[in-house]
Amino acid sequence: MTTPRLSPSLVAYISALTYRAESMRLVSLMPLSGIYWDDEIPDLAALFSLGEDDKMQYLRLFAIRIRIWRGEALNGEDQNLWDTVRTHVPTCPVFMRLNISEDDRKTQREAEQETGEMLGGLFSGAEEVTWTDVGSGAKEFTAKLDFTGEGQSATRNSFWRRVFDRNDQ
Repeated sequence: MTTPRLSPSLVAYISALTYRAESMRLVSLMPLSGIYWDDEIPDLAALFSLGEDDKMQYLRLFAIRIRIWRGEALNGEDQNLWDTVRTHVPTCPVFMRLNISEDDRKTQREAEQETGEMLGGLFSGAEEVTWTDVGSGAKEFTAKLDFTGEGQSATRNSFWRRVFDRNDQ
């Protein structure tokens, strides 16, 4: 397995983050589907100004950390990314919160559930939804929406059935 390449801009972004024990816990339904602290993403615009690969590598750290919180084993690719970033920037705030309180766990579960419900509602009218696994349990999606109403079927299956029940395709 090859070591993930970290761009200088990603290392610079992460290196500029400073862990603060008193940071406020926040909830992000999109793109994180869970909790994070304000010292981990202090400026969302700065994060989204990174290149797509850099942004996705950083966001994958959050997905990996959720798996760590759940006590799940990491696959080789996830462990490799986690270890590589941690070696380059061990002071990154994401690495400082590997053990969380029961209240944090509850809020995390609620955020995941709310994200699922939000996406279900958002895509309930979608003609087509495509999910792409980007690693660590994180997914990217695209949706084809018809805002004219011309393509709407009167007997459409639910969003979740169209996404997960692929027996008819």
